[in-house]
Amino acid sequence: MPKTSFYSGTGLQNNEVDTLETYVSEAEAARDAAQTARDAAAASATSAATSLTNIGNSEANAAASATSAQTARTAAETAKTAAEVAKQDAETAETNAAASATSAATSATNSANSAAGVSAYAAAASTSATNAANSATASSNSAAAASTSETNAASSSSSASTSASNAATSETNAASSATSASTSSATATTQASNASTSASNAATSATQSASSATQAASSASSASSSQSAASTSASQAAASANSAAASLDSFQDIYLGTASSNPSTDLDGDALQTGSIYYNTTGNQLYVYDGSNWDAAAFSSSSALVSSNNLSDVASAATARTNLDVDQAGTALAMAIALG
Repeated sequence: MPKTSFYSGTGLQNNEVDTLETYVSEAEAARDAAQTARDAAAASATSAATSLTNIGNSEANAAASATSAQTARTAAETAKTAAEVAKQDAETAETNAAASATSAATSATNSANSAAGVSAYAAAASTSATNAANSATASSNSAAAASTSETNAASSSSSASTSASNAATSETNAASSATSASTSSATATTQASNASTSASNAATSATQSASSATQAASSASSASSSQSAASTSASQAAASANSAAASLDSFQDIYLGTASSNPSTDLDGDALQTGSIYYNTTGNQLYVYDGSNWDAAAFSSSSALVSSNNLSDVASAATARTNLDVDQAGTALAMAIALG
């Protein structure tokens, strides 16, 4: 069965149709591959943009964490400074209380050593006792204040420790955010590289597709030229076939071949033409049509003279010599008669 395709009826040979369809299929496959590569490049570009956005967010979070860590560190340092000031105040109050106690003891000793001047110094002793009581009260108050300051200092120190711990945690979080940002940056770089590779592959596929399209166009042009040449050849072949058929028909109208009896029509069943010839197989005789009758030709195969026989095949050599007017020796009789 002949191959049926879109190009049937164009005059193309089967192998030319196969080649053209192959080029078209390759061009379509290259086009599809280019589209797939472009889609992959677009997806990679979108992923890279998303990663860059994530990097920006991670960097912002890292900056915020770093700011929080710096703020906590500053608060811790401020609390530490306040604790140190409170501690110094407590130490000063303790020193003042000790000095007041020493002064009271000195006054008591002076009072004991001055028994003789008790009366004279009673008022001074009373005043000193009052001062001592006041100093003791002040010392107690200073001790309480020192205890409160120590408690506050301990609280401040605890707060400072907590703030420092928070600062350390914030620093750790900032480091983690920076690591995540670095990882995201590396991922974005990889995806950007993949996107670049995909874009390069898409460009290559597009180039190959264009080349295939060019080859397909060239093949189509060649196929068109081949089709035109084939059409021309077909026309010429048809003309030659028609001419040969006409020549054969003309020949067969005259030369009828062999028959056992006189034909009444030519080989096409048409009327006989004057000059038609056929060979009668019954009498081994050639016949020619004169327009109304079949006449035996001037010779037949049974009565023909063959040159290689050198006239040995004549029916009567003596009659032949007489007809040729020569004697047996080959001398012309007329010459002999003329010579007397």
